[in-house]
Amino acid sequence: MAERKDVYQPAGMARADVGSARVAPESIRLGEPTSLTIEYAAGEAGIRKGGRISVFVPYGWTPPQDDDPAGAGAISLSASRPGVNLKFRTHTWLPGKFNQAWGAESSRFRNFWVIVSGRDLEPGDTVRIVWGDRSAGGPGIWPSPLEVTIELPVCVWTGDGPSMFFFTETAPKLTVRGGPAARLAVAVPSVLRPGESGDLHVSGRDGYGEISSGPTEPLTWGDAPPAAMPEDRNVLRLAGAIRFERDGVHRVAARAGALGGTSNPVEVRPDGPRLFWGDPHVHTALSDGLGTMDEAYEYARESAALDFAALADHMDAASDGPERFRQLQQAAERFNRPGEFVTLPGFEGTRAPGQGDVNLYFLHEDAPMLWRAEGYENPRDVYAAFEPDDILAVPHSHIGVNWDQVDTRYCRLYEVYSVWGNSEYFGCPRMNVGARDPAHFLRHGLGLGLRLGIIAGGDDHAGHSGNSRWLRTAVSYPNGLTAVYADELTREALFGALRARRAYATTGARIILHFSVNGLDMGGEGPAADRRTLRADVHGTDAVKAVTVVRNGREVHEIRPGAADVSLEWEDDEPFGAASARGERCPTPFIYYYVRVTQADGQMAWSSPVWFSDG
Repeated sequence: MAERKDVYQPAGMARADVGSARVAPESIRLGEPTSLTIEYAAGEAGIRKGGRISVFVPYGWTPPQDDDPAGAGAISLSASRPGVNLKFRTHTWLPGKFNQAWGAESSRFRNFWVIVSGRDLEPGDTVRIVWGDRSAGGPGIWPSPLEVTIELPVCVWTGDGPSMFFFTETAPKLTVRGGPAARLAVAVPSVLRPGESGDLHVSGRDGYGEISSGPTEPLTWGDAPPAAMPEDRNVLRLAGAIRFERDGVHRVAARAGALGGTSNPVEVRPDGPRLFWGDPHVHTALSDGLGTMDEAYEYARESAALDFAALADHMDAASDGPERFRQLQQAAERFNRPGEFVTLPGFEGTRAPGQGDVNLYFLHEDAPMLWRAEGYENPRDVYAAFEPDDILAVPHSHIGVNWDQVDTRYCRLYEVYSVWGNSEYFGCPRMNVGARDPAHFLRHGLGLGLRLGIIAGGDDHAGHSGNSRWLRTAVSYPNGLTAVYADELTREALFGALRARRAYATTGARIILHFSVNGLDMGGEGPAADRRTLRADVHGTDAVKAVTVVRNGREVHEIRPGAADVSLEWEDDEPFGAASARGERCPTPFIYYYVRVTQADGQMAWSSPVWFSDG
C-alpha cells in the first residue's frame, strides 16, 4: 500500500474520467487574507443534472458561505457552459471560534458541495469556484496557522447511478508559507564538554511560532562573522559554530537585523550524561494527520533541531495496521543515524474498548503488530508478548486511562503534556482539553502506587515534530518535549534511559533540570528513610517563577527565585511512617517526590519522580 499524502483521499477511490482540478494561487502566506480559485474541468464522464462536485475544507480554515457576499469565506460560482446553474451547499458546520487572525478553530473538517442543475456539464466544461471572494468587499479567507503543504481533495458524483463520489486522480496542492519573521529561535546542545564544538541552529519564527518566510537580515552571534539566512524559509544550522572552554552554564545570543533571540542554556562539564531532546508523539497522513513520514522526520531533524523523534500514527491489527506499521518501521530505519538523529519505532494503539490510547515504542524494527489482533484483546496481552527491555508503553489521558491495564514492567512512563494540554492533576494550569475525569490524571496513577516517569510530546497531527500547536480542536497548546539523560545518542542508550525513567517533560522550552533525593536521581528508587534531602538545579530559558516540590500528590515546598539559574535544597524530616501513603497497586508504604518548574513566560517542566518504600 502506497503511503497516503493526505488523510482526506483514500486509496482506490479515484477515477480518471471524473475530471481534474487545480487551485490558484498555489502558495499563500500565514496571517495574510487571501482568495482561492478552484477550477474544475469535467472529465469524459461529465456531470449530469443533480450531480455534485465536493471540495474538502482543511481543519481550521475559514468556513465557506454564500449568505453574505461581503463576509469572510464568501463563495462565488460560475460555469463555462451557458445554462448550467450551480448551487452551493455545506454539511453542518462546527466552526468553534473564528477571528481574522486565526481563521476558524473547528473540531472537525467539513466539505462543501457544488450542485449542478439546469444543463449537464459536458466533457471539458469548467466550473470556477472562488472561496473567499472579495469582489463585494469581503475580507477573504485565512488558513489555520500552520506552515505546511497540503492537498485540497476534489471528488465528484457524476449524477449517474447511486450517489457514489470518486476523487480526481490528482488533488490540487497548496503551500502555506510562514509569515514574516517576528523573532529568532536559537537552539544549541544542552551539554558540551570543555573545548567541544556544537552546532548552532537558528530559525526565524512568525507570529504563530511557525518557520517564517521572506528575506531576513544576516545572522550575527558573538565575534563570529555574519552568516546569511535563507531567503525563502528561515532555518539555518551552522555545524560546530559554538565552543566553550570553561565549565559552567552558557547561553548564545543571536541577532538578524532588528530580530534577536537567546539560546537554551548549555551546561559545559567534563563528564556525566548528555541531555537529549525529542518528540515521541507525532502523527502523519499515514493515519489522521498531514504530510508524509519522511517530511515529519525531516522537520524534526532540520526545522525543530531535535535529537530524536517517534512517529506514533494510529494503528491496530484489526484493520490494515500491520501493513502500515511496516511503513513506520521502514521510515524509522531510514532516518536513524546514531550520534546524529535517533528514531524510535512505534505507533499509537487506539480504540481498544475502555482502554484509552497508549503509545508503544520498540527497541527493534521488526516488532509484530499485535494491538487488537486475535488473542490480544487487551493491552496487557500485547505487552506480555514482548521482553520488557524491548518495549515501552506510554498511556496518555485525553480520552482516558485504564489503570488496570498499566503494567509497570512495560509501562514505565506517562505523557503528562501535549498539544492537548496538561494532565498533571484535575484543575491544573493548561489543563488537558480532552480529559474530564480526575481519575485519568498523572497524580491519580502515582497515588495508586504506580511508578511512572514523566515525559511530554506533541500529539501533533500535522507532521510538525517538536514545533506545533495544531490539534484541530477549539483549544490547543504548544508542543511539549521530552528530555532524556543518556550517555550517547543511540536508540539503545535512549531506550534504556527512558526505561530507567531518567527523563523529564517540558511544555516545549529546553529547560535544564536536575533532580535528586538522598543522592537518587530522577526515576530512582530507595529504601524508607526518615530524613530525605531533595536537590533541584534549574537552568531556564527565562526567569524561573517557581520550583515546587510535590510529595504524594501534595505541594509541600516551593521557592520563587525570579532568576534563570536556581538551586533548591530542602530536607523533609517528617518521619517516613507519617509522610508515606499506600495505594491500590502498591500496598506497602511509599513516598514519591517530583518537582515542577514554572517560568515567568509560562513555560513549565516536570521531573520524573524519585520513590522510597518500606518493603
